[in-house]
Amino acid sequence: MSRPKVLLLTQHFFPEENVPAIRWYWLANGLVQRGFDVEVLTATWGKGGKELLQPHLVVNRVPGAVAGKSVFSRLLNELVVATRSLTVNFGKTRPDLIIATGPPLTTLVLADLLSRRYRRPLVCDLRDAWPELLDQWQQWGDDGIRPVKKHRLRNIVLSPVIGVLKQLLLAIQRRSKLMVTTSEYYAEAIKTRVSGEIIWIRNTPEIAVTKPTVDDHNKLRILYLGNIGRAQKLATAIRAAALAAKAGANIELRIVGDGAQLSVVRTLAKRLKAPVEFYGRVPRAEVAQQYQWADTILVMLRNWQPLETTVPSKLYDALASGKYICASLAGESAEIISRTGAGDVVAPEDAEGLAALWVELANNRDRLLRRDNNEWLLENTNKDKLANEYADALSNLLKN
Repeated sequence: MSRPKVLLLTQHFFPEENVPAIRWYWLANGLVQRGFDVEVLTATWGKGGKELLQPHLVVNRVPGAVAGKSVFSRLLNELVVATRSLTVNFGKTRPDLIIATGPPLTTLVLADLLSRRYRRPLVCDLRDAWPELLDQWQQWGDDGIRPVKKHRLRNIVLSPVIGVLKQLLLAIQRRSKLMVTTSEYYAEAIKTRVSGEIIWIRNTPEIAVTKPTVDDHNKLRILYLGNIGRAQKLATAIRAAALAAKAGANIELRIVGDGAQLSVVRTLAKRLKAPVEFYGRVPRAEVAQQYQWADTILVMLRNWQPLETTVPSKLYDALASGKYICASLAGESAEIISRTGAGDVVAPEDAEGLAALWVELANNRDRLLRRDNNEWLLENTNKDKLANEYADALSNLLKN
């Protein structure tokens, strides 16, 4: 019996160390182990070409061309990669189904075109609440420091473009035979607008479990490790650190990572003389060491309604670390922290509330001891279980 062939479109893949690459490497391996052939189409900044990673797992790498962190630069590069991807030769055997994981949104459009070309079912695998986040486009430039500049001409031009893009993405979702989300809330939110099956496959922790260390130093050590981007609005944390220090709390905030708002966040920390130190991105092998340093892990999302249906991957690492979690967010992520007893939550973008929490923790370090929640992690983030669910959904799709 022949093995069904999956064509996977993803912006990131092995050997990259970011969350989407890690997620889809173990998922692709899981599908291979369960009887699928997987062919990957992904972007690269290196040399393009086809590579056999292992039996039944082939990777086609398409070179990018436009570097930069701005929305425009990233979109332009994604369009270049999508255009070049149309020329990739996938061999004589047509795929039996096509999976597109987004963002970027251009991947979903490209996958829809390939689905029509090959007349094969499309699976949309969404890591965030798209296209709902497009509704926030006028706030994408809000870094929490400078007033958002109003560009009347840009608004006149971009408003209809964003509207068309949103309707296009909604149409692609409606044509998809299977929708996969990374959160339960978002799966529930889209039920009324899609006709295909919906499942949620969570991200998983990628660090070893560590034990809290709260008695060998005086400072409250706070760690933020992750993207410093628009969705996090880390200016809130910088202000909270400055307020907590002003209130007499002995704290240290360590920010590890990179992103579109790193430079403005650095500038704000310097201006406020906040007790913050910055590290660049660290290799995945050194992440556990950063967690071991910390007393508490900071997880943040800004006050955008679509983000209430998003669970940042760093939350799963924070849960696995055994450390107390301080969170400034709402929605499903807040519910998980509350349900597991893993820490405390303040409202998104609430610098005063976050500062008050840090002052309290600095003065009462016994609160940093939290109950074990490995049971929740084992139930909800077990890779074998999640791979089985994904493979079963794909098998059912092919039967129908």
